Amino acid sequence: MSPQASCQISCPTTITKLCITPRHVIATTNPGTVIVLEITCEHHNLENDPHKRIIEAGELWDIDWYDLFLVTGNADGTARLWNIENGVKLKEFPEHGDCIHAVLMPDESTVITGTGANTHTIRVWDVASGSCSHKFDHHTRGIIRLKTIGNQLISGSYDQTVRIWDLVTGNELHRLEGHARYPSVFGFNDDETLMAVSCGTGDIKIWRIKDGTYVTTCQGHTWVANQLENRNGNLVSASSDGTIRTWNWEDGSLLHAIDPAHQGISNLTNAVRGMAWTNLYMITGGFRDGLLKVWDKESNVLLLERHVGHTGIGNVVGGEGKVAVSSKVRHGLYQITLWDRGMIDAEGL
Repeated sequence: MSPQASCQISCPTTITKLCITPRHVIATTNPGTVIVLEITCEHHNLENDPHKRIIEAGELWDIDWYDLFLVTGNADGTARLWNIENGVKLKEFPEHGDCIHAVLMPDESTVITGTGANTHTIRVWDVASGSCSHKFDHHTRGIIRLKTIGNQLISGSYDQTVRIWDLVTGNELHRLEGHARYPSVFGFNDDETLMAVSCGTGDIKIWRIKDGTYVTTCQGHTWVANQLENRNGNLVSASSDGTIRTWNWEDGSLLHAIDPAHQGISNLTNAVRGMAWTNLYMITGGFRDGLLKVWDKESNVLLLERHVGHTGIGNVVGGEGKVAVSSKVRHGLYQITLWDRGMIDAEGL
């Protein structure tokens, strides 16, 4: 089947992040362009596509969104809030004293920022007033990841710890230590009582959020797991080693492993760059071969392949009934392709 829409982006380096909101597909480039594509778009590489807009956000490290708000964490030490619909800058959160490595917008009234190696500080901001309500400075190196669960904030840092904070009191509740390298990705089980943490060695540690106790370690990946998902009550990891593995949350046992890099391409050069699901299939993308692979999600049997990137796939994400893929066309030119998940189930990829 043909994709629903596609658009091409001139970029000197790469597309760094791709996400789907209820109304938009958002992509960021290095050094700092944000591309917004309306999720209803059905055009293909239209030069002046009315459904596409560009936000020149400045050099940035991270983005997050809530509803029609976009927050950017910038290298100049300022977080900026934007209207996704029209690209208008609404507010700035300055005076961080360091580049902002991580941002989070858990609701319409809150922005959370985490800075780099110089200050390694987390700040909680009130959107309406622009004031900082909490400042957490217990980490000893830069912040990488932020996540909220209820009134708790979870942060990952280059100091190789994950910390859990109380957003009401500002107190540090738990410090999760023992990661061999910095924690780069978080994943959560169905009721968000367990958290999986991936680090550069390939190991995935599982922790109990309520009391910060260690549960188990999932061992098998030889390189970092860059995506962690909860599927059918199990933990699924996609790794830069080119494999996808399914684990038991409680004891870390390996339930199943599949290797998309089965055509003679080295696993380490064909990292899995994302997983997305329809009702029937799992879709994965390879960094080096440019192939989208479609798997039966129950049996994990490979059903078909589709070449979408001349030199590789950067991101595969799913959400809001869609699957979005970023791929490299040639040096300096990238493409975002959008599929409807229902159509994939009905007609294939």
